[in-house]
Amino acid sequence: MPAQGETTSLLGTNPDVRAKLPLPLSLSPASSPPSSASTSSSASSGGSSLSMGDPSPVANRRRSRGALCCAEGIKRRRALLVLAALSLLLLFLVVHHCAKWYKAKQVHENPHLSQDEIMKEQNSGPYRLVERQYGDDFFQFYDFHDGPDSEGSAGYNVYVGKERAMELGIAKVVKDDQTGEQFVHMSSTPTNDGPRESVRLEGKRRYHDGLFILDLRHMPAGCGLWPAFWLTDGENWPNNGEIDIVEGINDQTIARTAMHSSDRCDMFGHVPPTEKTGYWDTATGIPDSFTGEPNFDIKVDSDNCYAYASHQWVNQGCVQISEKDDTSGEPLNAKGGGVYALEWDPVNLRIRSWVFPFEDGHNVDYDGHAGLPSNLVEVLSTVNKSDGSSAVIPDTDTWGLPYAYFAVGPTTGCFSDHFQNMQLVFNLAFCGSVSGNKFFQDCPAQAKQFNVNSDPIQTCNAWITSDPEELKEAYWKVGGVYVYERS
Repeated sequence: MPAQGETTSLLGTNPDVRAKLPLPLSLSPASSPPSSASTSSSASSGGSSLSMGDPSPVANRRRSRGALCCAEGIKRRRALLVLAALSLLLLFLVVHHCAKWYKAKQVHENPHLSQDEIMKEQNSGPYRLVERQYGDDFFQFYDFHDGPDSEGSAGYNVYVGKERAMELGIAKVVKDDQTGEQFVHMSSTPTNDGPRESVRLEGKRRYHDGLFILDLRHMPAGCGLWPAFWLTDGENWPNNGEIDIVEGINDQTIARTAMHSSDRCDMFGHVPPTEKTGYWDTATGIPDSFTGEPNFDIKVDSDNCYAYASHQWVNQGCVQISEKDDTSGEPLNAKGGGVYALEWDPVNLRIRSWVFPFEDGHNVDYDGHAGLPSNLVEVLSTVNKSDGSSAVIPDTDTWGLPYAYFAVGPTTGCFSDHFQNMQLVFNLAFCGSVSGNKFFQDCPAQAKQFNVNSDPIQTCNAWITSDPEELKEAYWKVGGVYVYERS
């Protein structure tokens, strides 16, 4: 056996062995022209095709056939590799497409799918309009709840169905003859039994994220009132969460955003103070865990969204308040209303709220509103025109800091799946567990006049039953609701 490195010399001196082995394509006679040296040697031998040490013609033919076979084999292997690569690519595309389809199917069929899982499939691109709730089309986006208020809210009212609401005139669309704008009116009416007939609209569509813009010209305001525009999943509360975009409590004048959730949704230490202009609501008078007596000496931030957090009032949730005192109730109505916006953006790990009161009157083109960002002015002035092809897309990064900022997502103290599968709700309630319980505190003059057994809720109910003149302000006037999602 030759030593390592001697193979070439042995093959070169033994034509029979050399002829039996195929050569690489680059060494075959078919692919390499004869060198000038070999041509010269052949000529000097009297034209003979053979020279000392060269293989015979038979060996050359064998070598050529072997080289050709080798080349064809290489080509076949290359073709098979290309085909295999294309097959793998096609398989990957099919699997990826099927996975996306299956996950989308799961979202619709299983509303409890983890929001963090849904977030992975979302795009963080620009917004696109998915619902335009305006004018005569407004009510088609909602179902009318027919029946008493929930036990938890316990409002002094009965919600009526669509037909009854239209008949009573407490749900209608009116047109401004001067501007041509259409507005949605929702209100209530007294009854002989005491509780007022009112409206509660529940959205037909479910959301896992989105940008919600409310063009609001008037909101119910005054003592004993509890109006709200909010997101919730009533069948799975508080597990799927609740976000209150607009909530009026008696005669309050400051906008606030409240979130209610299941356990382990804590904002403490996760909300950068430089990302918002508002501040946390506080809890005080919480019963002492040892004595059971209310403690009014301590105030704590309401930064835990859990509905039953131990250091907050039951179902207080995490609440942030605007720094401006003309952003809700009567002061907002005096300005002609304003625009509320909530950005529920789990992709960017946040939920943000803005409120922009109108400042200089209003017309159909939104001219003269120093209180609105220019992008939002363009959005609202184009969204209802023609087919929407020329509508301006919202860019919340140009709106300035929100007054409320909540951190949600895998790197925060509140996973995104605390808020999912929620629908929009408009309602107008009276007294109940919130406005009723705060009636003595917020409305001392009315409480003194209508006091019933020193009970705040009964006293509030008596005030509402009297059908005071102030209840003429208890109505919604909505210019439109516009919902966007990331494309």
